[in-house]
Order: sequence, then C-alpha cells, then structure tokens
Amino acid sequence: MIALGDYNLRDYEAAYLLIDEVLSNAWVSVYPSEISPDGVDMSGENRIDHIFLSQNLSALNPTYILPPESATDHPVHWTDILWGSP
Repeated sequence: MIALGDYNLRDYEAAYLLIDEVLSNAWVSVYPSEISPDGVDMSGENRIDHIFLSQNLSALNPTYILPPESATDHPVHWTDILWGSP
C-alpha cells in the first residue's frame, strides 16, 4: 500500500501516529535522523507532506525540494519505491 499526500500532520499528532503504527514513513525509514546526507532537515515541524509505505515496499532516495525551488508554499516530496527490500 502507498499512502501519500499533503496530510498537514506533524509526527507527534494523533492521526499521524495512527498511520505510523501500520505504515512506514518513507523519509524516516531512510533517514532516521530526519536529516538527509545533503543537509535537508525535515525533522519535527518541517514535514507535513508524507509518503507512507506498507512493509512489502521500500523507499529509495526519498527527496524534499524546499521553497523557493519547489515553486510552492511548502516542500515537494517524492521517492522511488521498490517492491521488497533494497
């Protein structure tokens, strides 16, 4: 299962926690510190758009493009998705 979108949820909110009990957050599964190797900090208040994956799927190279490069009022998020483990 893939569930993605502009959830407007922070990782401490009840609705997020319910989803996180069942599905894996693509960004956090690859970057447990919530900061990418190139320094993009999507921890805490910074993440409201999410990609959640079921256990049979894996995220590869999840990315956020930050404003103004994102040409929107918030970061654009995407990832490649693999069937199984990387």
